[in-house]
Amino acid sequence: MKMMKRLVLPVAAAVVLTTASCSKDESPSGSTDAPAADGGSQDASAAARPLAILSAYLGIVDANALQAVRLSDVTGCPQVAGDDAMPVVVSIPIDTASLATDRITVRTVSGASRTPTCATLAPANEPDELRTLLIAGPLGSADDPPKEVVFSGDVLALDGRSYRGVVSPSITRVDAGVGLAYAIVDKAGPLCAGKGSSTEVQLAFQGGVTKNKDNANDEFDAAALPAFHLVDAAGADKTPLAFDDLDDGDNYLVLCVPAGHAPTRVTVDAKTVFDPTNNPNTSPLEASIEPRN
Repeated sequence: MKMMKRLVLPVAAAVVLTTASCSKDESPSGSTDAPAADGGSQDASAAARPLAILSAYLGIVDANALQAVRLSDVTGCPQVAGDDAMPVVVSIPIDTASLATDRITVRTVSGASRTPTCATLAPANEPDELRTLLIAGPLGSADDPPKEVVFSGDVLALDGRSYRGVVSPSITRVDAGVGLAYAIVDKAGPLCAGKGSSTEVQLAFQGGVTKNKDNANDEFDAAALPAFHLVDAAGADKTPLAFDDLDDGDNYLVLCVPAGHAPTRVTVDAKTVFDPTNNPNTSPLEASIEPRN
């Protein structure tokens, strides 16, 4: 991801930031037969996987006026004080043309239904992303917080299937820290290939991640590499050679895989990745590595 400026919100206000129905279309064409990008951006095997919401992360609760302005800069929608925001990670890339707020419902603990005022794929809208939806608006309250997200209308996957009726797991609150939603192996891009890699692993977290924001530079650098572990089927644990897909404010991070290594899972040490409110992952994270194609 290269194009979107990062949103830095004050503590207790930020979000993983993810083409807006309010409406603003910043992603590639929503065609269901979109061509694969270099390295295979769209899953040829996607139709074999069920449609699912993998995670929903409540990243902003009751935004103040300044936070609402900064959130609006990312979503492209009018946001007001009191709005909430939540990134939602799905199993198959979304067709942007089908995205509309009235096709998404947030259910609260009491059973009430809320409709977001904005739904967007920005900034996670590169061709090999499109699986993190940011919804915003009055999604709940302190007395009746959001519980789950439901696709109540025909939001479509790029393979043409409808997400209608798909329900999220229980919503994760921001103070829990982000989890790891999925990991995919790809052909190495230019940066990783330049490091000697033939493959790279794309990590998708539940929310936007950086290093601890108490550091002068909060982007991932060589010093953070040993906290990421690429483990193969025999248990051999290798450190990534480098990071890619940095400094864009989204929830994706790419690891360059050492030559000759074929990892099947990835782990991340505790207190390594920090969400935009500077909450760390309190326990180690792990995900199996899936093929892109």
